Order: sequence, then C-alpha cells, then structure tokens
Amino acid sequence: MFEFEKNFTLEKLEQLSKSRNEPQWVLEKRKKAFETFQVLNWPTKQEEEWRRTDFSPLEKSDFDLNGFLNS
Repeated sequence: MFEFEKNFTLEKLEQLSKSRNEPQWVLEKRKKAFETFQVLNWPTKQEEEWRRTDFSPLEKSDFDLNGFLNS
C-alpha cells in the first residue's frame, strides 16, 4: 500500500464534495471512481506497459485530500 492511499477515504471525499457545493450526481461519480480505484490492482513491473515506470515517488507521497478541504 502506498502512503497516500491511507489518506484517501470515502468520508474525506464526501467532505470535499460538500465543501465545493457540488451537486449530488458529482458526488456519486466521485464515489464510483473511488470504489473502482480501491478494487483495481496497481500495475506491476511484469506488465509490459508498466515495466519501465518508476513508482518510487508514489511510495513516499503523503498526498492528502485535507489540502483541498482547507482551501
């Protein structure tokens, strides 16, 4: 698990949508995308399309939705 994955929660996603006064349909699209993100596996070096991709910057990233919630 990448560090930033711990910072992405459904609750924070809902807070983000609410803080931006988004319509319900936008929140539903975000939730669906979040669900898809959670069930998909990360690419591996065994997959041809990804074998030269360096994921190390993502491993240490602590990117968080809080930065968007506070702005």
